[in-house]
Parts: sequence; structure tokens; C-alpha cells
Amino acid sequence: MPRLGEIKHICPNCNHIEKKTTGDFIVSITVTFIFVLGLVTFGVVIIVGPVGYMSFVSDAFLYQYAVTNAEELRSIAINHTTYEGSDTYYLAVELAKNIPHIRYVPASRVQPISDLNATLHEGGDCKNMAVVFVALANSIGIDAEVDSNLNERHSVVRVRDYERDTYLVIDLTQDWFGVYPKEVDHWDPNAEPISTYYINKDTDPHEIIRLD
Repeated sequence: MPRLGEIKHICPNCNHIEKKTTGDFIVSITVTFIFVLGLVTFGVVIIVGPVGYMSFVSDAFLYQYAVTNAEELRSIAINHTTYEGSDTYYLAVELAKNIPHIRYVPASRVQPISDLNATLHEGGDCKNMAVVFVALANSIGIDAEVDSNLNERHSVVRVRDYERDTYLVIDLTQDWFGVYPKEVDHWDPNAEPISTYYINKDTDPHEIIRLD
């Protein structure tokens, strides 16, 4: 006698029992997985809101794309940084200061995700510029990620240093960076940065960075 979970159908006329096949179990597991995933997704949307969820998914994908292809830009990152210390922020700003200028191209004129080298040589929108910098940064050990806001229709770079209670935001379209407390959302119009600077290509980072 098969166990209850193994029974697929019992004929009401002859009481013949049809047992579940391996395929039936696979379908059942797949349906359960999709259902659970749907519940989790719905919960995340409820917690962070639809816009926040879409930004999170988009940024996670962009980050993965950047780090997957980071090695092809490593030589560029190495050639444009000389700092050998342990200050992550300093290294990130030096990289932003020294890399070749990336021409800004409106989003309507570029692919949603452009080839990294194509962005470097032909330009890109804020999203593509951020992806390139994240790839460059991660190739030399900087913990950087793409940070987008769908309401603002804009993407920047966020750099983390776990030894600090702050994070660094770099906006390559403005040659600007700012330092914010960890608990502050820099997209909040009322957010107050600890410090903000424009990346001066002719100035030594030691002279313009006062990060903490």
C-alpha cells in the first residue's frame, strides 16, 4: 500500500491506485518553489516598496555584471592608481580622479547595459558610467557597488569601508563625491553629508580629501 504522499489518483469505481511518478514530484517541487519565491518577493516589495525593490534588483544585476567583467579592466585601474596605503576612500577618489574622462551620453542613445570598454571609449549614461567604475574599483579590491534611484532616474557609485561608520558616494556625471553616515540615505532630499567635494583632476587627492 503506497503512502498518502505517493498517491496521485484513486479510481472511485475499482479502487485502483495510481502512484506519482518522478515527473510528478519534480512538478510539485517546482510549483512549491515558485510559490514560496513569490511570497518572498511580495514580502520584499511590501517592506521596501515597489520602487525600492526594482532598484535593488537592478543594482544587484549591474553589480554582478561589473564584478564578473572586472578583470578585463584591472590593468587600467592599476595604471591609474599609485596609492599603496590602506585608505579605501583615498584609493577610490584617486581612481576617479585619474581614469580617462568618460563622456556622458543620454540614456536614450545607449544600450541598457553597454560593454565596459565601449563605455570607456564611446561614453555612456550614468548607469553605464557607474558600472564601469564599479568594475575598475573591484578589480583592485575596492568594495564598490552601483546605487540607483528610479524616482531620480540616476545612478551613482557607493563605496564601503567596514572600518568606518560612513560610506562614500561618487557621481561620475558631476565629478563629485560625498561622505555620508551609514544610517543616512543619501537619496533623501534632507540628507546631510559629512563632507562633499568636486574631483579636481589637477589636484592631489591628499589636498582635497577630508573624509572623517
